[in-house]
Amino acid sequence: MIPYLLAAVGGYLIGDSMKDKNIVANVVTEEDEDEITTWKNYADKDGYDSVFGEGEKFFTAKDIKDSELRDIANQYKRNYKELNAYIPKLSDDDKEELISAIDNEGFDYALSGYSDWKEIKDTKFKQLRKQHNSIQDKLNNFLDL
Repeated sequence: MIPYLLAAVGGYLIGDSMKDKNIVANVVTEEDEDEITTWKNYADKDGYDSVFGEGEKFFTAKDIKDSELRDIANQYKRNYKELNAYIPKLSDDDKEELISAIDNEGFDYALSGYSDWKEIKDTKFKQLRKQHNSIQDKLNNFLDL
């Protein structure tokens, strides 16, 4: 009985170390549920902008096996790029305040929780921010964050 128990524990530990090697190599090999947990951990640690945004710190959206998550991640990336391209078009005061908030609070929190940004009257910014918050809510619900 003990040899079987040791073999099971050894196999578990070897399997765990292989998962880490696969993650470093940008290959997702876990089952769907484990894949979602992996994305959740990355997003929780580094933020959606680092994981799914321009930086794509760990993976690109094409590496996501789950089609629903891949779709939401692609929505996030498109909106992230649009917002970043639009911010320089804001008035100098609005742009300075928003960039300062992003630098201090992070991209997602600066747009969703830090302020309602009512002082920014730009309708295109309001539309992009509303889309961002909606997509962020989808990611939060999907990843249970």
